[in-house]
Parts: sequence; structure tokens; C-alpha cells
Amino acid sequence: MSNISHCFPHSYLARFVATGYATNDLIWTYERGLQEIRLCPLKEIQSSYAEVSDSRATEATDATIGKLIVGQSLSPSERNEFSQFLSTQWFRVPLSRASVKADSGGSRIENPIDESHISTFVEMLIGMRWALRTTEESEPLVSSDSPVILNNPTSIEALGPPTPLAYELLFPLCSHAILIATWDGHAGQGLLSGHAARQINRLISSTAANFVYASARIPAIARYLSLPRQELNRPRFPSKPPA
Repeated sequence: MSNISHCFPHSYLARFVATGYATNDLIWTYERGLQEIRLCPLKEIQSSYAEVSDSRATEATDATIGKLIVGQSLSPSERNEFSQFLSTQWFRVPLSRASVKADSGGSRIENPIDESHISTFVEMLIGMRWALRTTEESEPLVSSDSPVILNNPTSIEALGPPTPLAYELLFPLCSHAILIATWDGHAGQGLLSGHAARQINRLISSTAANFVYASARIPAIARYLSLPRQELNRPRFPSKPPA
């Protein structure tokens, strides 16, 4: 599908230690359907992703994430490569990320993702406006095993059809910073309110496949994971905003 390896959650988890947001190499781990909240060794979680990781790709991705966290600009090639990384993360859970269509009998059938889908997604990301939002230490951001989220705040039944310009991609970089890409810049810049951080955590948790990771014990996350997994938006729109 792409030569950018599936590095997550290595880069994110490693930065808990590097930025002082984890102690003794442990991280709070939440599992869908369970009320138990566990402190797990980072190495134990990272080892479960070892088979889909490439050390050189991970190192390059970590370097880019490091630049994003401190607000450094990316070169065109770095932005392109990171867009490819985000695209592979979007498609890293095959069943949930497969585009779905209805057959002649009305049944839902899977339409497997191919290289063209990733290329379209990459073009879309490159064309969007990227913003870094941060949080207070008392309002840490969580992440999950499905870290890249395509959200549309207007996707509420009572509000009619979704507005394409409202699409936003969210990717938690570490426990105090998140990348948000939008068409119109509505993500803003700088520090998020506590309410906004908690809403993002709820969205990340509700769309997780099975696991959520956090630098702090947040009981609400277990409640979110006890509910059915939220339906995911799928990238079925052009690579540039509509006129």
C-alpha cells in the first residue's frame, strides 16, 4: 500500500517518557468492554506492534513529530512524507477503514482500499491547513490503536447533510499536543480549553478499535469504551475544498 511503515503507537508512547509525561516507563491502558484500568509497561505495548514497524521509518516519523510539537515548519518533502504516514495510519485497521458500499440487494459489502485511495487521502492532507493545539498538564490527551481520526462536527442527523468544509483530521502527537488539519482553519492555534481536550479524548476513545492509552488515570475513558464503537467518517471527498 505504501512504503511508509505503520509506526504507531511507538512514536507517541515513546514521547511520554521523553517529555516527562510518564513515570517508570508505564502507561495507563484501557481496553474496550472492560472497566479495569491497567498500568502497563511501555515495552509490552510497543512489542505488540513490532511486526509492523520499521526502525528507520519510525526514526524519521519521530523526528517530524518532534518538529511539529515545538512548532517548527516542515519542508515540502517532510509534509508529503508525514501525510503518507497519516494516510497509512488511517487505513491501518482494515475492516474499519474499508470503504463500504451497498450491493443491488441492499446489503453492505466491503470495497478494499487500494493505492489510489491512499494517494487521494495524501493529496487531501497536503491541501489542508495544519494546526498544533496544546493542553495544560492537568488535561492530558489520550491516544488509541486507531489514532488518526477524520471527524465532521456537522455530521449530526438533525443538522442535515455534512458540510465538506467542516472536515477535520485529528492526530495526537503526545499527551499535551495534537495535530488538527482543516480546510478553513477553524481548528485555531495554541492552548485548548479543558472542555475541548475532554471532547477530543471522548472522540478518540469512541473510535478506538480496542485500546486507549493515556499518561493519567481518566475513569471517563473506561465508560466511553463500554459503548459500541462509533462509526467512522470515510475519505470520500475531493483532494481540495469545494468552490
